[in-house]
Amino acid sequence: MFSQEIRNEFIVPDIPGYHTLKGDFHIHTVFSDGKVWPDVRVIEAWKEGLDVIAITDHIEFPNPLLPKDKNLPYELAKSEALKRNIILIKAAEITRKLPEESGHMNALFLTDVNKLDQVNYLDAIREASAQGAFIFWNHPGWSGQQPDTTVWFDVYSRLINEHLMQGIEVVNWKRWFPVALTWCLEKDLTIMGNSDIHDPASFIYDYCKGDHRPMTLIFARERTSEGIKDALMEHRTVAYFKRGFFNQLMGKEEFLKELFFNSIDIEVIQDNDKTLSVFLVNKSDLDFLLLKKNKDNRLNYRKEYFLYGRSREEIDIQKVKPINDNEIELHFIINNLLAGVETPLTVTIPIKQYLK
Repeated sequence: MFSQEIRNEFIVPDIPGYHTLKGDFHIHTVFSDGKVWPDVRVIEAWKEGLDVIAITDHIEFPNPLLPKDKNLPYELAKSEALKRNIILIKAAEITRKLPEESGHMNALFLTDVNKLDQVNYLDAIREASAQGAFIFWNHPGWSGQQPDTTVWFDVYSRLINEHLMQGIEVVNWKRWFPVALTWCLEKDLTIMGNSDIHDPASFIYDYCKGDHRPMTLIFARERTSEGIKDALMEHRTVAYFKRGFFNQLMGKEEFLKELFFNSIDIEVIQDNDKTLSVFLVNKSDLDFLLLKKNKDNRLNYRKEYFLYGRSREEIDIQKVKPINDNEIELHFIINNLLAGVETPLTVTIPIKQYLK
């Protein structure tokens, strides 16, 4: 993949009041059904520009050739995480059947993973909660458990009512679940995006071609484990999903809008009375697909702009009818930023404040 000592920074802007941290909270190692040693997961994440990971080996499927202490993946990765300034979260996956039990659930910020090894699924989840865990439902539309459709089972209503579930994995591996985004927004649950990686990362993602693992973007008041837990509990996240040539971001409108406006610089060049050039400079590694939203018939400019990460895009504006520059506003739909399944983010760029 890359030289072990090269970190490929993935630039995402901070937003007012928060650090934007990049996390993957669903990762497996050889201690369950993964194929790499725990410290390798830290090195992979460091190379890819992440800030925080949680190793979530299955409690129910330990590797019979390795020690049975379920805290060992965390312990074996801890020194590498400290060395590389990666925040490592002690975590586990509770793996049960649907619909009679809870399906697959991840519990983060555990103190003793061994105590979650319970026969009854509710006992396992309650033990995680007693340890102060943040708990989320994994890959709700996974074909292994829901082959035909994605269903909300009664067990999840019960878990929410008992404060035993705080989030849902909207993005998992190379797929996303639209209905899960709707559930998160309707039920005020945390939106998660994770890799669920089992193989070595280089087997799954071709970084030389622009691939990247899914991530959860966390808006934390401080760059600590406690700050991350606070952000997850308060639903301050956006899911990142690399889909083809463009990434896709899914989250609340307020966070998507802050990510967009803090990613770009805007420059305006006034050519003459009939034309105006606006340059959008993307300082981040996020991509934005801008579609013109017709608002003013006095202006004419292209309908579609591809503002890739670390790029610059020119918008040539023709004034087809008289208009004062101070009145000019650009209205766009950002088609790959979803504040709902059918609700792409809309933004207005007022030109007045950028005129020289």
